[in-house]
Amino acid sequence: MSYSDIGAYTDDGTLKSGAKVLYVSAQTAKTVTCDVATKSNGTTQTFTGLQAILDARQKGYDKTPLAIRIIGTIEAADMDKFSSSAEGLQIKGKSAYAEMNITLEGVGNDATIRGFGMLIRNCKSVEVRNLGIMLCMDDCISFDSDNS
Repeated sequence: MSYSDIGAYTDDGTLKSGAKVLYVSAQTAKTVTCDVATKSNGTTQTFTGLQAILDARQKGYDKTPLAIRIIGTIEAADMDKFSSSAEGLQIKGKSAYAEMNITLEGVGNDATIRGFGMLIRNCKSVEVRNLGIMLCMDDCISFDSDNS
């Protein structure tokens, strides 16, 4: 992996092979679904809600590139849950420097999360771009412990 081959995209700006794309808005943050590998043999399970999907990937079995595209403004009340009580949305690897292949990106000029921020912990290959973050719980984006 090169320095710029981070998240769900290749160096030339195209999605990595096999990438999944989730479109998340205020209306879909609680209902968006995604199949996530939950066992080493590749068994998948369908998860509902943005944080639930990210929590399932924390187990470390699913490294499928994932582009999460934020549309419009998502308020804290629009979310299914938060796994970080201090920050809000949490993207966490199973152990230090776990390869996640996740891009969290805003689509359009009004893509914003409001009333929460995000905690990124134990992750490698996570990208956040084109996104406004307002009225955070603590930090807008916290890169905490063992990220690269």
